[in-house]
Amino acid sequence: MSQIRLSTGVTNYELLGPEHGPIAVLVHGISIPMWTWDRIGPVLAASGFRVLKYDMLGRGESAYPPGPYDRSLLVKQLSELLDGLGVSEKIHLVGFSFGGAVATNFTSLFPGRVACLALIAPFSRVVVPDPRVPMRLPLVGEAVMRFKLSGDLIARAGRLIEGAGLTAASAERFRKQVARPEFRRAFLSLLRSDALNDYTEVYAKVGALNLPTLLAYGSKDQDISRNSIESVRLALKPQCFFEIADADHGSILHPSVRIEEKLIDFLKAS
Repeated sequence: MSQIRLSTGVTNYELLGPEHGPIAVLVHGISIPMWTWDRIGPVLAASGFRVLKYDMLGRGESAYPPGPYDRSLLVKQLSELLDGLGVSEKIHLVGFSFGGAVATNFTSLFPGRVACLALIAPFSRVVVPDPRVPMRLPLVGEAVMRFKLSGDLIARAGRLIEGAGLTAASAERFRKQVARPEFRRAFLSLLRSDALNDYTEVYAKVGALNLPTLLAYGSKDQDISRNSIESVRLALKPQCFFEIADADHGSILHPSVRIEEKLIDFLKAS
């Protein structure tokens, strides 16, 4: 693990694989930090890619600035991270869940920096009615975050971690993260910002770029609805689409699914 100080604060990151290999940047989801990729990252590195994974601000061991934790902040962090590490060549960008929305937004704003975009069960929009409404109320949001949502996040993370085949220690690491007041403050700021607004127009903008794109989805996903994925597919028009039977939101990353093989084939072809 390494850290770099950016204008947005310290970013925790890890580089794997050959120094001069093509760069694959892995963007994690809304709450579980970069160790989402602990199994897949080394496989991509062994296939010849220079793999960069990092903790988004407000997660893991990166900084917890005051915020707001909006789209602009998350894109700025990734852009400054690439600049700070001297990455000038086009990157192969991979996003999971909410990280898919962040990666797509980055691509829409910096298309010249991206060689291809791979999205695994990407977030597009919240369900209706919007569950964020009470979180945006002063004091109410803080109380819900502390006494209910924190527990919900731990339960969800446990399900995803188990499904993905990550180590049991990962669940304990996540519980420790949620116990941090700065994490709860950052996550609440995320819910109150534009970070979880509708990304349909962003997917459409990237779809019009004619970049190589991949979209993967598990048929039993409990977090991202089929309607949401179909809206992403319609807007993005990916060259590669995989619906993986019986996979849910976590198990799409499980070794038995072998999503890394699909990623490697796609990234190398791009």
